[in-house]
Amino acid sequence: MKEGHHTLHKVTLHVKTDLKDGNPQMWDLIAYRVLCSTYHHAGNEWCICLTHGFVYCLCSFVEVYRLVQWEHGRLSVTNTILSKYKLLNLHERSFIMLLDDPCLYSFLELRRCGVPPQTINAFMREFGVITLKSTTKVVCLESHICGCLNEIAPHIMTIVNSVKVVLDSLSETHFEEIELPFKLLDSSFRTHKGSFACILYVNASDFREVDSADHYRLALNKMVGLQGIAHLIVCTKVRKNADGSIVNLICRLLNEDKQFAATAAGKEELVQQPTSHRSADSVAKQKAIIKRVSIDQIAFAPVAIAAFFTVMGAMEGKSASEIRNSLCDRYPKALVGNYMLWPWSQLINFGLVPLVYQVPFASMVSVFWNMYLSWVNHKREVRKISD
Repeated sequence: MKEGHHTLHKVTLHVKTDLKDGNPQMWDLIAYRVLCSTYHHAGNEWCICLTHGFVYCLCSFVEVYRLVQWEHGRLSVTNTILSKYKLLNLHERSFIMLLDDPCLYSFLELRRCGVPPQTINAFMREFGVITLKSTTKVVCLESHICGCLNEIAPHIMTIVNSVKVVLDSLSETHFEEIELPFKLLDSSFRTHKGSFACILYVNASDFREVDSADHYRLALNKMVGLQGIAHLIVCTKVRKNADGSIVNLICRLLNEDKQFAATAAGKEELVQQPTSHRSADSVAKQKAIIKRVSIDQIAFAPVAIAAFFTVMGAMEGKSASEIRNSLCDRYPKALVGNYMLWPWSQLINFGLVPLVYQVPFASMVSVFWNMYLSWVNHKREVRKISD
């Protein structure tokens, strides 16, 4: 075989097999086959080829480069079909017209839909390099797309389900050109021109006939601000069809010189929350926090401290009189320390710390508080022994 006495496809060399082996690859291994080809080093003198994984065909490159093979699990995404064979089957059965249809979720289709490459790379870094068979929710990919586009793409507002707003305090010929940023708080995206007239449009979901504490948009007899407009508007009347659907909203432009700054939380919405409404909500929240902390420190803190020293004394084997003397000696100092630490910690926790971190924050403060109580208890015992 090596010297070229056999032609292609005539003979092959098999290795000694083991039919009892659990690995099917060991049942009938083909070691060499005839291949008259020119190699980088041997030239035409080598007429056989190692067939195991077609490695020998790449021997010239192996001697120069070190090949690396990366293995990772298949990145399956919910509500999608990513298999090339299944996509080809859909195409052959005319369910899809083109293999690069934008509705598909391959790299080419995602790029055609405008998905930036850094979005795909970030998604692969987070979910792709795994060896487990798993399925990733499509909302994770959509979250990466939105996060990336929020940083690199200009923001242009649009309305899908609109409601007409008529400003009756403005004339029909009123026209004012306003300048709107492509992205709030980022001047690098520049600005674009917009128009302000007596007729506007807002999202239907941004209007409620009955206002509530959790609604910061337009409502009947409620003042709100418009992005890019220095004045506030108030809805005074709602016009409806016979079937109850809203025809338009009659609003009045407040001509008082009240500047309104759009907040980051509602920067992409046309209708914004007025400053006075936000101030009232902030005051109500502060009152609720003070009430909660007061109840905790007046009703529960004194009882909890007394219970701590009582239980500690009982576990140490003290008598009832000794526990009573211990309370008289240690309770006042511990209570003062409690009022020096916990009210301020709770105010910070409820007022500034996000909800998901409030429990860890309280637990961290509790560690130092328990250390202080143990120190008070131990200090009195050491003083008693020294005396």
